[in-house]
Amino acid sequence: MMKMIAVVASVVGAVAGSASAAQITFVHESSGSGTIGTQSFGATAPVNFTITATGDTTAAQSFGDGFWIDHVSASISIAGVGTFDILTGTRTFVYNLGQVVGFSRAGGTGLDLLNGPRLFPELGTWDMTTSLGPITGAGEILQWNANPNINTSGGVLFINSTPDATVTFSATVVPAPGAVALGGVALLGASRRRR
Repeated sequence: MMKMIAVVASVVGAVAGSASAAQITFVHESSGSGTIGTQSFGATAPVNFTITATGDTTAAQSFGDGFWIDHVSASISIAGVGTFDILTGTRTFVYNLGQVVGFSRAGGTGLDLLNGPRLFPELGTWDMTTSLGPITGAGEILQWNANPNINTSGGVLFINSTPDATVTFSATVVPAPGAVALGGVALLGASRRRR
């Protein structure tokens, strides 16, 4: 019995250390025109696009008036064109003071690519460790033509600047497997105590 308690205690300890890590999935949606590789899209009317990116809540970094998380992976789905992996480093950020969320290049440049929605009170306190949205509001598409290029599995992606875009954003936190395992260990312990 003492061996079982020691094993459960060591498992709980190991899992508890990683229980705070969680995957977060960001979804940025808007519409626009541009090119990917040699293919044009939205030339006659803007087309919908969806950027889906994942990160880790423990990687949230503060920049004083907000937070950012570099993406582990990101892709873009362009209506009528296809879905492509984004190969250039990107991040999602929230600027709490300005109550705005956005999508930008990662690293030293950090140039914003899609800002918005903005002026939502919940963005004033969000620290990127919890789920949020979906929220829809005013935003803008900008700086896709700046260096470095946004490389994708379909070629260089360029979206034309749009100062008055409508943007939808959501963030969904998925608890790490360790958190689920911790719950399972607790149930196992409770089951054994009943016997």
